[in-house]
Amino acid sequence: MSMPQMAEVWTVARWRELPPVEGKTFEVIEGELVVSGIPAYRHSRAVEELSRLVDGYVRERGIGELHHHKAPVFINDYNVFLPDFVVFPPGGHVTEWEELGPPLLAVEVLSPSSAKYDRGAKRVRYQDKVAEYWIVDLDARLVERWRPRDERPEVLRDQLKWKAGTSTVELVIDLGNYFLALLGC
Repeated sequence: MSMPQMAEVWTVARWRELPPVEGKTFEVIEGELVVSGIPAYRHSRAVEELSRLVDGYVRERGIGELHHHKAPVFINDYNVFLPDFVVFPPGGHVTEWEELGPPLLAVEVLSPSSAKYDRGAKRVRYQDKVAEYWIVDLDARLVERWRPRDERPEVLRDQLKWKAGTSTVELVIDLGNYFLALLGC
């Protein structure tokens, strides 16, 4: 009788040693190395359109910095995520990602290969580290908003309102128009 194989445990330290590979992203999720390829066209459009709306709000108010999928969010020694986009507080003279404060917002657009992580382990860990986490479900035409200590998401279909940092002004996104522009009908 043979012994079962133990899964190889990945750490953030090992992740740092990976050479870059064009067209691939590498995340460590609960000690597992997760490799993703180039996102589908509609996924990419959804990220770009939503990030454009959020970036305008963040820049106008000096709330922070928006970065796309190459910006790592370090959770602990066994988790480093690359969200579709993330908003960090202003970085000032920061030279390393780890020097940024906890993110104000992390956003993931669901895809078939990422849904189990985005709604599972990543969601739980983001809730410990990030002020707000949005999961964009293009098929259901909704956004799930998660905040620390939430047991269930706030499900948004019509309007998404977000107030970050010390801003007294809310960002208001008409989700009906957002999804209509992306998906039609």
